Amino acid sequence: MGFFNKIFKGRTTTPEHHSADNQSETSEESKDRNAEFETLRDDGIRAMRISEVDYAERCFEAALQRKDDDGIKGLLAELYIQSQCGEKALPILEALIQKHPHETKLRIAAMQAAGQCSDWDRMETEASELQRQEPDNPNALYFQAQAAYGKGNDIAAVALLTQLSKDHPDLKQPYLLRAKTLYRMQQYGEALKDIETVVGMKDGKDEESLLLQGDILNAMGLTNKALQSYEEVNALDPFNREAIIKRGALLAGTGHNDKALSLYNDAIELQPDFAQAYKARGGLRLKLHDEAGAADDLKKALELRPEEGHRINGEYSTLQNEMNARYRANNPFNF
Repeated sequence: MGFFNKIFKGRTTTPEHHSADNQSETSEESKDRNAEFETLRDDGIRAMRISEVDYAERCFEAALQRKDDDGIKGLLAELYIQSQCGEKALPILEALIQKHPHETKLRIAAMQAAGQCSDWDRMETEASELQRQEPDNPNALYFQAQAAYGKGNDIAAVALLTQLSKDHPDLKQPYLLRAKTLYRMQQYGEALKDIETVVGMKDGKDEESLLLQGDILNAMGLTNKALQSYEEVNALDPFNREAIIKRGALLAGTGHNDKALSLYNDAIELQPDFAQAYKARGGLRLKLHDEAGAADDLKKALELRPEEGHRINGEYSTLQNEMNARYRANNPFNF
């Protein structure tokens, strides 16, 4: 954290709207302004470290009102990237790159921000420029491959990642992205080789890698092994919702309804706002002929995620139709 601040340490520019006042600003006032700047900067960094994003943003913006500082701008961009707000980070980074075109970390950060807002053309442009400046920098090939993946050009992505993994066999990310690409291409056997390489690396068993491993194994019909991968994800993070939903779907799909129901119950107890778990439990309850429980769960899911109302309302209709059909089947008078 704070690598931009290290890059730009000491590089400041007095804002234009303060230039006239500075001539009459006393030494004491200048000290006060600098003290305020430093306090806001340090408070912002501390807030950033504990993920207090809103407060950190306010601190950095207030610091910039007191001094036009590239380090603070870099920290603000870093904060936005960490918060998955690449659309906010990108304009800041573009301006910094114009001033400091040879700062590699700025260009890499810009590519990360571009990826967060799916600006694949911008990522590709920055990657090409980085390769021109530093031909041996592996980030250049990696982000070119990521841009190709983002554009759906899977063959180009695989070719770039194959070259990169050959030149840098110890890097994790090229294998992981190639596994994602091959999985999307339904080349499951090759994808499995790559993801097994990843999870076999030091620190390779992270949530993203294990989730992908589970998806690949599931696509290959290796249900028990897929379950093990998803369980490993929840061992790392009991609150990982994607792993919970995928585990439940596999358990229910293989006839382990009680285990799936218990999993959803535990998940909802731990995370009462877990709309997907209510929805999944509702589907399972319908399967188990608990129509009232199913309706309650779908209603709760809709309350938690009203933006999905159209889709869930369709499921309400399906549920109602199934309930009506079952009632008619048990009603000799057909009314």
